[in-house]
Amino acid sequence: MLPTPTSDRYHHGDLRRALIAAALHVVEREGLAGLTLRRVASDVGVTHAAVYRHFKDKQALVTAVAVEGAGALRDVLGGAVARRPDPVDAFQAFCEAYVTFAVERPAQFRAMCSAEALDGSIVEARDEMMGMFLAGVEACQRAGAFAAGPPEPLAAMAWAFVHGLAVLTIDGALARSQATASTVRATFWSFTKSMRSTSSDGR
Repeated sequence: MLPTPTSDRYHHGDLRRALIAAALHVVEREGLAGLTLRRVASDVGVTHAAVYRHFKDKQALVTAVAVEGAGALRDVLGGAVARRPDPVDAFQAFCEAYVTFAVERPAQFRAMCSAEALDGSIVEARDEMMGMFLAGVEACQRAGAFAAGPPEPLAAMAWAFVHGLAVLTIDGALARSQATASTVRATFWSFTKSMRSTSSDGR
């Protein structure tokens, strides 16, 4: 039997990864509007039908890119807070890392935030991200750095702050020089003024 267009080049999992990588490359150059299954198939060098074996439509492909990006962001954020015993220092580093990830990987970040990525796996990833912000806020509360009270509103505020800063930067509304670690740190501390406990040391 003659080989199919994919059997001589990719194993099953390898093709899926190649398609996700190609999709990310298209989004980096042309945005989500330029992404189609036919375009990705052409870039990878497989048939349109081969793509459908892995992704039923564009939304499924965008979601796969988004889920992969969410995993990468989770790893980056986890690394940012590792070995930082001070909870405020750790939370600041966490927020800096979030903005840095978006600036360095804008295509993946946009896919993660896209309304086209809406299946259960990306919703779960977004819930997990909220959990990481909650953990940071709660640690600061236990240390007396943030005011006591329900942590959910504070976590939502913090996420909105860093996400907004990230989007403004990658959209060009803010210069990249304004998204440096020192700027994020200073802006973050000013932003969280209302979150701080009266016993905070005023950093």
